[in-house]
Amino acid sequence: MLIAKILLFSEKVTLNFKIVKRTMKKSYLLFGLICCICLSGLILSCNESTAEEDLYGRIKGKVTDSDSKPLAGVSISTSPASTSTVTDKNGAFDLGRVFAKDYTINASKDEYASSSTPVKVQEDQEQIITIVLNDEDPNTKAPKEPNYLNPKDAAKNQKSEIELKWNNCKINKKDEIKYDVYLYAGAKDTEGKKVAENITDTIFTITDLTFETTYLWKVVARNKNMEITEGQLVRFTTENYPINEYFFVREENGNKDIYSWDLEKNHVVRLTEESGSDVYPSVSPNDQSIVYSSNQTGQYHLYKMNLHGKDKRKISTSPIASYHSNGGGFSWSPDGSKILYPNNSKLLRINNDGTGETIVARAPVNRHFKACHWSGTFNNASREKLVVLTQGELPYENEIYLLDPDGSNMNLLVSDLPGTLSNPRFSLDGTKVIFSIDTLYQDKHGRQLNAKICSINVDGTNWKRLTDKTKVDGTNDLQARFSQTGGNIIFLNVASDGDGTKRIFKMNVDGSNRKEIILNGEMPEWINL
Repeated sequence: MLIAKILLFSEKVTLNFKIVKRTMKKSYLLFGLICCICLSGLILSCNESTAEEDLYGRIKGKVTDSDSKPLAGVSISTSPASTSTVTDKNGAFDLGRVFAKDYTINASKDEYASSSTPVKVQEDQEQIITIVLNDEDPNTKAPKEPNYLNPKDAAKNQKSEIELKWNNCKINKKDEIKYDVYLYAGAKDTEGKKVAENITDTIFTITDLTFETTYLWKVVARNKNMEITEGQLVRFTTENYPINEYFFVREENGNKDIYSWDLEKNHVVRLTEESGSDVYPSVSPNDQSIVYSSNQTGQYHLYKMNLHGKDKRKISTSPIASYHSNGGGFSWSPDGSKILYPNNSKLLRINNDGTGETIVARAPVNRHFKACHWSGTFNNASREKLVVLTQGELPYENEIYLLDPDGSNMNLLVSDLPGTLSNPRFSLDGTKVIFSIDTLYQDKHGRQLNAKICSINVDGTNWKRLTDKTKVDGTNDLQARFSQTGGNIIFLNVASDGDGTKRIFKMNVDGSNRKEIILNGEMPEWINL
């Protein structure tokens, strides 16, 4: 029994061993097959790599412009991507060894139209190509944004005449760019004023800016194809008002306006710019305000403003009027509290705010008051006195009178002489009266041929001609008045036809040292000297 069990176990072991042996044999066969497959793949892979290493070529070339001139600095690249480079000073480039296949060679440079050139690279061959870049069509892109060079944003203390500067906004050197310049007077000015249009320069000068004022400006750039680029708004502030000693009137486009000028620093300030004509500026004795005449309402009336041209207001109720009136002939009182002016046959006085209109005097029969001057000193004494000019219906019918500020004691100083008299003024000490006279010539339209400045003592003696022989013949010396300190006389010189250039002169009180100081000006006023 035991022997039988042993034999049975032995047979099972033998059978299992055979099965294991067969299984191992199959595994060995499978492993060998896998190894063969891997080895074959490796061999094939090695063979392919070896083949690809041999499939190279080379790309070289040259880039020129449309005139066959070499172009340096051209960017060269390929599609599909391989290597990239730039051309040398001779326009040459070399992309080196690349895989043998089809490529597109891309060439680009600023201000030239880009180029794409197909090329087929073959094994062990060098492809040499020539690329021509044409000029890029101008005006195909909107201009650059303007960059402001002067004044910069938030700049302060800028002059009343300023040079606006900005960069060139061209994208292409052949772009045709034009510029519009806008100026805004403060942040509340939302529309602005186009001060320059279609200019090609990048500099534009602005004049007559108001002092102590904030402005904004911008530039709009536009190319030939109407592509527009608008610059940002930047602001600047002008310098403080200067202390100007001279005041005068200048005519432009038929209108007369009042200006001030310091001469030394050449600060010219336009004080009025309303419609009509603003004439005969007269500074108050305390140098705080200006009274002037304006016909903006149709008749000449008195207006008042400060020395900077601000706070303008009409102050007269009755107009300035007389035979052949041109709006002049008024005067401050010595203390600046009142103003005296002609109104036909009446001489009127008002307070400096326009109230209290009073008739001071009435002119002789058939005469009108034409001009007046009110002095605080008379004949070297502290005594107020008036000098007035009366005129008949004809402009050369003139007389000069002295009278007291209340209209009394009206005494004839200069009788009706041949020629036209105008603009009587006291000297600072009240000992003399100066005036202009065109001796002998008499014209019913008021034209004068050879007016000269003369003086006379207040007692009627010592008639003296102050205009010297340097005056040009055929011109008139008019509107003479003393400087505030009395050391000089300032006056207008103009051609007899009245259409020539008007020039303001000054001279010593004895008529010597005649000198032109302002070109294109009339009705002068002079303070602080």
